[in-house]
Amino acid sequence: MTRRLQPERMRYAAEVWGYKADYNAEYAIGGFEVLGPTASNAIPELTRLMSSASRIVASRAIHALIKIGTNGLAPVIGTLTNETCPLDLRCDVAYTLGLDRPNAARVIDVLVYCLEDRRTPIPLRRALLSALRVMGDGASNAIPLMVRMLNAPEYSVRYDVTNALQSIAPPEVLETNGIPPSPFE
Repeated sequence: MTRRLQPERMRYAAEVWGYKADYNAEYAIGGFEVLGPTASNAIPELTRLMSSASRIVASRAIHALIKIGTNGLAPVIGTLTNETCPLDLRCDVAYTLGLDRPNAARVIDVLVYCLEDRRTPIPLRRALLSALRVMGDGASNAIPLMVRMLNAPEYSVRYDVTNALQSIAPPEVLETNGIPPSPFE
């Protein structure tokens, strides 16, 4: 049986393990997630925290910005499309957009735009495909691009394209391209 740590014990553990600032920031950001659109005044600081050295803090800031809504979504999308941002941050953004599914039509258009760009690094392509896969039927406008990507030279990309198509594409598209239906349906 596991016990929940009391807040004072969690603070002590955070200090001992050396990430007190991360611990405090993570919980503060969690409050903004709960507040949603009413936390729009925190957008500049949350945008700054997205570039934090701590992946936990950066990830929570991305979630909070998405929960804020349309105004918070702009810096998140800007990070995804900015080629000068660190690759791991851009991948985190793609995965998070897929999981949180904010304003799906706008987000899907941006995910497809990034996927179409031939300069997009392979890890980011895989994250984009994963996000589209999670979005399901709503990402159907990405099907033609994904069918073209079935001929990608990288096995990992072809694998992710196949998984995404199994979640998104109608059976006739799968059959035409020799893709078996998902074993999980």
